[in-house]
Amino acid sequence: MSDPDTRRERGSRCAGCGSISAVLTRSLALFGLSVVIAGGHWWTKPAIRVRAGEGRTATPLLAPPERPTTGQTDAPEDVKPDYAASLGAWLDSLPTDIGTDTAFRLWDENLALFIDARPADEYEAGHIPGAFNVPPSKISGISALLDFMGPGDRIVVYCEGGSCDASHLVAIRLEDLGITTVHIDVDGYPGWTAAGHETADGPDELLRWGE
Repeated sequence: MSDPDTRRERGSRCAGCGSISAVLTRSLALFGLSVVIAGGHWWTKPAIRVRAGEGRTATPLLAPPERPTTGQTDAPEDVKPDYAASLGAWLDSLPTDIGTDTAFRLWDENLALFIDARPADEYEAGHIPGAFNVPPSKISGISALLDFMGPGDRIVVYCEGGSCDASHLVAIRLEDLGITTVHIDVDGYPGWTAAGHETADGPDELLRWGE
């Protein structure tokens, strides 16, 4: 076969090579873009990190112990250790995300500090009594709370519940500061008020963001 014939045959065989190469290039580019977008979504989506001791979540979630009656707290001393042990086991079994009932129990027995991650105006209109106000926009000032809490303190963060991400952002910052036991009340303040629990209003007496 002459050289011109050979060149023509090769040319006919590779007539579609350019188009195939272009398709493959575009496909790879689109795939790379989708990976970048997916990665960016994963990176920017607020998600509570695995806190220290998270392995204990393998333990079945326990029901909260019944509170001792008035008579039990005044008499048999052997009742108190039993309650304390049951309460401790319940606390150890708590997951990161909790609901209104659990949050109320922690608040009612003074077992946790509460942080309201909503904007200051919403906090002032009504909040869980004793809660500090730390919205994400003021998250850099959360270190001011370290004088009132230690690494072993139990913290509950809440906002509007549902799809509200403010509580997650604040919880992550708390963990960055070394607070290892952080819970998020997924029902938020609406769940608290719907349950008829006590509320307070007015500005945060400690963290006065507007001043």
